[in-house]
Amino acid sequence: MKKESGQPVKKSIPEKRPKRDGFGKRLILKLSLRIVTMLLLLGTAFFGSRYAFGRILKVSVAKKHAMVERELSEVAELTLYKMRYSDIATIKKKNMLAKAYSIIRYVGTVRAGIRNISDTDLIISENGKTIDVILPGSEILGNDITSQEVFDEQRSIFLPITTQEVFDEIESARKEMVESLLQEGLLAESDERAKKLVGHMLEKFGFTEIHVMTSLPPFPQSLSDAVDTVK
Repeated sequence: MKKESGQPVKKSIPEKRPKRDGFGKRLILKLSLRIVTMLLLLGTAFFGSRYAFGRILKVSVAKKHAMVERELSEVAELTLYKMRYSDIATIKKKNMLAKAYSIIRYVGTVRAGIRNISDTDLIISENGKTIDVILPGSEILGNDITSQEVFDEQRSIFLPITTQEVFDEIESARKEMVESLLQEGLLAESDERAKKLVGHMLEKFGFTEIHVMTSLPPFPQSLSDAVDTVK
């Protein structure tokens, strides 16, 4: 039996493919480095811009603070309440020999307000939108006699009425007027007027929130002491 001669079997040779594993790794590494670099640059730019913005904001707030202080310093003494009044002072004297009297009509003006508004404390928020203002408390700024005249009198050489007696009587009545106004809440009303006035004045600086309050002034021990401080 003859064996069939078969054709020789050709062995397949595997194709040579380019090695891409190393190339891919290098590409990924380059991309990673670029991404990291970009992130670092973006982070630096972000924090740098935040720092620069913070510096600009601080300068802006400082400028606002200076402008408000300058505005208040130009006001200096702030008169918030002014009242003109008139009254009559009467002096009567009598002894065994004679009697005398003098009736003096006088006109005065009481002024209340803040003596030195530049003593105001200012607190501006970091974003420059809110301001807290603490004003000095109101005081009696003046109580001046603007005019006086003798309304009626009866004189006697035995019982003279001196100029000093007239002055003392008017001075006593002047102090009583201030004491009456203090008891009626004059200083509290003056404080409220100060809050409104300063609040309106600060609106032009662009604040979205304005809080104005008053501090307690160094009040004297009594109303009489308060009146004595007025010249």
